[in-house]
Amino acid sequence: RVTNELSIVNGGIVREIVLSYPELPPVGGVVDRRVAHRIVRENGIIVEEEETFYLTNKVVNIRKDGVASRTSFNEFDNFGRMTLLVDETGRASKIEYAEYDPVDYSWIQTRDDGVWSEDEGFSLVNGKSTRTVITYDVSGNAVSVVNYAYINNAWHETDWTTNRYNAAHKNIYSLKSDGKESSSDWICTGPLWIRSEDGILTTNVFNEAKEILYTTRISPLGS
Repeated sequence: RVTNELSIVNGGIVREIVLSYPELPPVGGVVDRRVAHRIVRENGIIVEEEETFYLTNKVVNIRKDGVASRTSFNEFDNFGRMTLLVDETGRASKIEYAEYDPVDYSWIQTRDDGVWSEDEGFSLVNGKSTRTVITYDVSGNAVSVVNYAYINNAWHETDWTTNRYNAAHKNIYSLKSDGKESSSDWICTGPLWIRSEDGILTTNVFNEAKEILYTTRISPLGS
């Protein structure tokens, strides 16, 4: 499937964008190495070209601007969850998933940020790499977020946040490692009130059409 788009840009340049989409795999089957193309021409000359390869557990994107070529890609596990993200500069994120906890059915996602090379694969960088560990409850709410920095070949905790949710999965309370708190109360139409971590209280009044009639913001004393 191919589409063309013509437009006139700055200086009267005629720009043409040609898109071709890969065929979808048959029902119940998998087609490896499906390819999508994007070509940009200005006055008939190719100025940008992009190819996206859809592999079984990987999506590779190759961009060409003139003669320069840059590659980025994502990898996925058998559940369709992203496990590796590498951008055009070689910055990379490795993502791991823990199994469900048999007690409360929570699960954990760990994301390590580092660099990628064809020779060494994923690697961490002292003083630059970071780690984020997110714990989710059985409903998919992020109940805790802990951040780390990679220093002297070891992970060091830098900060954390814990969250509580109501039955509608709205965040009603958050506590940060520096002691800052935020809270809120929700009704079916939206937030009834929100207290930010700097103490500002925002309240909403709704009409029968579930629209906000007016909003009031109150700052804490002395601010």
